[in-house]
Amino acid sequence: MRPTEITISEERAAKALVGGVAPTYLQAFAYEARSAAEAARLLDETVQKVHYWASRLVRLGLLRVVGTVRRPGRPVKRYMSTAQAYRIPATLLPANAFYRDEAGRAATLQRAIAAHRPDLVHDGEMRVVLEPDGTVNMDRVPFEGHRPLDEHSPAVLSTWASLYLDRATAKVLQAQLWQLVQKYRSKTDASGLGKDVYLLHIAMSPEAD
Repeated sequence: MRPTEITISEERAAKALVGGVAPTYLQAFAYEARSAAEAARLLDETVQKVHYWASRLVRLGLLRVVGTVRRPGRPVKRYMSTAQAYRIPATLLPANAFYRDEAGRAATLQRAIAAHRPDLVHDGEMRVVLEPDGTVNMDRVPFEGHRPLDEHSPAVLSTWASLYLDRATAKVLQAQLWQLVQKYRSKTDASGLGKDVYLLHIAMSPEAD
């Protein structure tokens, strides 16, 4: 029986999973046994390219052959991923993995915001505030009349805030944000509330010294 989740122990497999497009090809075989040709149609890629990646993923232990279809000439192999989730110990990750992953996700979110709300990118102003306590705050000020919560506006929000909190209050906010994310994640997983995928990024931290 195929495990739902496995822990990666080989550095080459770890690098493949976090360093490029390998997960995209692996996903095509995650829930259904497919041939390279079937996966190619799903991914809108050439059969040759998918076959290359399938062979590579098999060598890395991330994909396995689960059957063959007999036909005149060479039999057609059918593949499935070795799991549906993979855990990668930090010791196998590149030193810059966290920063690279964060930068890539941030760039994807920025492109999505610009596509749905170009006015947030091309209109408005930047506001530089010299605070009495010696700090400098830079705020993105949208155009006048900007109403992100208007019923007819896309469900897009991008905001930064510097909050002056004591630790106890900050821990309450941290818990509330986490619970909010889990609330909507569980609803989506349970019922598939919609076909649209929304990118959500929530982060908070004390400023670095």
